[in-house]
Amino acid sequence: MSRYYAIDILDPLTNQPVKSWSSEVSGSYNPTAQNVEFDLYAYSFAVAKGASTVTIEGVDIGDIGQANQWTGYTVRIKGGMKKGLPLANPNQAGTLLTGQVWQAFGNWEGTDMSLDLVILASPYSFDTPGNFVLNAPVGSPLGPAVKTMLQGAFGTSTISVNVNPARTVTAEDAKGYWHTLEQASQALADMTRGQLCAADPGIQISIAGNGNVNVFDYTEPSGVVHLAFTDFVGQPTWISPYEVQAKLILRADLSVGTMVKMPKALPSLPGVVVTQAPSLPSYTNQTAIFQGDFFVTSLRHVGDFRNPNGALWVTIANMVFAGQVGCS
Repeated sequence: MSRYYAIDILDPLTNQPVKSWSSEVSGSYNPTAQNVEFDLYAYSFAVAKGASTVTIEGVDIGDIGQANQWTGYTVRIKGGMKKGLPLANPNQAGTLLTGQVWQAFGNWEGTDMSLDLVILASPYSFDTPGNFVLNAPVGSPLGPAVKTMLQGAFGTSTISVNVNPARTVTAEDAKGYWHTLEQASQALADMTRGQLCAADPGIQISIAGNGNVNVFDYTEPSGVVHLAFTDFVGQPTWISPYEVQAKLILRADLSVGTMVKMPKALPSLPGVVVTQAPSLPSYTNQTAIFQGDFFVTSLRHVGDFRNPNGALWVTIANMVFAGQVGCS
């Protein structure tokens, strides 16, 4: 078994695990590991898409007897592939999502027990406001002001700012106060959209799988990942003008704002049989139909640990062609 997961529920005060489930024991595959199913999202908070969910099967009665005890706790979900199958890449495994349990409920049918968690990446709501305060005078750069705003809410969390240095406050002082990250992100995007060029989407804010906060505007990549042809589950496809969707083997090394470079073709390695262009249609099955650089705009991690269907242990990435977003 190459599939890997690890789920930790962390005490919000000590940040130490109080309950854990994993497909590994001391670095080795655990054949008695619980089955887990998850549907996890990462996106820009300017266009929020809702909560993530995870179901853990085979839990004990103590976990579901008072399931709401987990509400408010931090949950960390890791996943990916470990050594085993020939194309598995352990370097792509890591933290898929770190968030707060918004709802928790247990289920008991016959001899089957399961725990369901509804998770939000941002812990702030109208009931528990984050107090996002933006204060930037005319002529000052927006990047540092946004970082200061986020530091007031997220404290010691790592905040990465990758925005165009030319993005400054114009016309009048930029001031605002918001309760939630969604409010702050939407207001910031509206404030800065079209500032640099017609294709400028404005400043975006997202939370990476490890809980770090990323601020970007698609002009300065927050990271670059080279995709391999063997990473794909099927070919990418168009979903809107200049936007494609790619299904990849479950991986944790992508985040919203990451630049990905498409592979040119299946590499000519020993033992790999490749064909030439005249041998259509098999030739197209060894070449990615999209080329160039793309920015990740949203991610969806889908997993069903014990289901043999390869399409149920994947990362679905929506990406926009780099030449059609931002202002390069």
